[in-house]
Amino acid sequence: MAGEIPIKKLPIGLQSFRKIRESDYLYADKTKYIYNLIQSEGSIFLSRPRRFGKSLLVSALEELFLGNRDLFKGLWIDSCGYEFLYYPVIHLDMSVFSAKSVSAFEKDLLLELKRLSKSEGFQWADASPGAVFRNLILDMSRKYNKRIVILIDEYDRPILENLHTAFATDMRDTLREIYSVLKGLDGSLRFVFVTGVSKFSKTSVFSGANQFIDITLHPNFANICGIEITEFEALFTNYLNHDAAARREQIQQISQWYDGYSWDGESFLYNPFSLLSYFDRRQFKAYWFATGTPAFLFNLIKNNPLRYASEDPYEIIENDLDAMDISSLPIIPLLFQTGYLTIANKPDNSGVYELRIPNREVNEAFHKHLLIALSGLPEEDMPMINRGIIRALQEGKPEKLQLLLVSLFSSIPYQLHIEAESYYHSIFFVLLKLIGVEISAEISVGRGRVDVVLKTVGYIYIMEWKYCKCNINEPYEIKQKLLSDAVQDAHNQIISKGYSKPYLADGRTIIEVSVAVTARADVLVQVYNYPLCPL
Repeated sequence: MAGEIPIKKLPIGLQSFRKIRESDYLYADKTKYIYNLIQSEGSIFLSRPRRFGKSLLVSALEELFLGNRDLFKGLWIDSCGYEFLYYPVIHLDMSVFSAKSVSAFEKDLLLELKRLSKSEGFQWADASPGAVFRNLILDMSRKYNKRIVILIDEYDRPILENLHTAFATDMRDTLREIYSVLKGLDGSLRFVFVTGVSKFSKTSVFSGANQFIDITLHPNFANICGIEITEFEALFTNYLNHDAAARREQIQQISQWYDGYSWDGESFLYNPFSLLSYFDRRQFKAYWFATGTPAFLFNLIKNNPLRYASEDPYEIIENDLDAMDISSLPIIPLLFQTGYLTIANKPDNSGVYELRIPNREVNEAFHKHLLIALSGLPEEDMPMINRGIIRALQEGKPEKLQLLLVSLFSSIPYQLHIEAESYYHSIFFVLLKLIGVEISAEISVGRGRVDVVLKTVGYIYIMEWKYCKCNINEPYEIKQKLLSDAVQDAHNQIISKGYSKPYLADGRTIIEVSVAVTARADVLVQVYNYPLCPL
């Protein structure tokens, strides 16, 4: 019936398994994965992006090991013969402690460890967080005559919040001392589970700790977080439009916006936070991205903007996805770990993974913020420039790009300017990606590499960019002469290399565009209709 009220409440932002179950919120049953996970008695590590269900998973593990069977009634694990034995649990969430400095973090962590110790009836003289952590594990094990379960959520948050500061290395060393406490305590530990966003190398953060089993890319646990298609169909029936045609269109849009994440290249997942937020507000927006803009990512990308603005899909081997060190942060693994790239398909025999942006939400938000980071362009100015570029390309009048590019580049604060062709090329490329134009960069053809190939319904544009250095205070005539020579060089390159020839059979009109940039706001665009230009 139209207007039917969903049975379950939407647990937007909730991370407490107990609250979700006791208050009858919607819950995707992950207990089969949890059951398989806890068969190990070792130390497990899982990396997933923020807001993807890691904390809820940790909360469910805590309730499971505490033996709270009532919370699992009706779920898969309640009928599989699991005994729900009690184990003492130490649960630490590193995201709740101050990361403003190492001393502030250590103070907060020490207070929490002492609070946990006091609640168990233990008290020690002043000691380091690592010493208190070790004593707490050993004393709890003796008190209950049981091995202890350790759950650590957001293990890397203190580091991630300091990647742009001088504290990152010190924070890493502090965390290393804490996690190294686990070494040699196997006899006192039933299960250790650590989650986070990033996968800093074991020699970096987990050096000296127990050998962790990394299940991030393990096919058996690819869907342990996120919403599978079968879960979507089972959980959200009452939330969808009741008209069949409207429902099909709604599901298609939901998939385009929020589906597409994968950790095995075979099964794909919806972003749980965005999905719940959509059904709450009934509007398609970038909900996940809005929960935290990773400024440090865009600062790193600016060092080599064209690659990260244009390359899609990306290719990478598994070893390069596995870990990174604070002293050398590779962008592609970081984009994967933080959720801006995902596995597109199952790796081939050589172990090469293909990564891509997962969905429309990430594509639009990522490119919008990348454009802001590169250009300093105010967000409110984007729609006008976007509309102008779309209109010029759809009408087959790229000469109109002249004023639009001047407007775009002249708005860039001088502190952001980089004297390189790739910088201006990247800004234009990101803007086109943002507005959904079919575009490719650095395309290899028979005799060279085309800077940009972009396609509309009726046209194919072959674009070559040139940047010529020039003192900003040079007279107008000199700048124009430099621009004119550069734009002619660009067109000569298009002709001599035959960049347009691979597209002759396409049927669309081919237009060759040469662009020259100099002195920040000075741009010259020159247009030729192929094959009217000399061959």
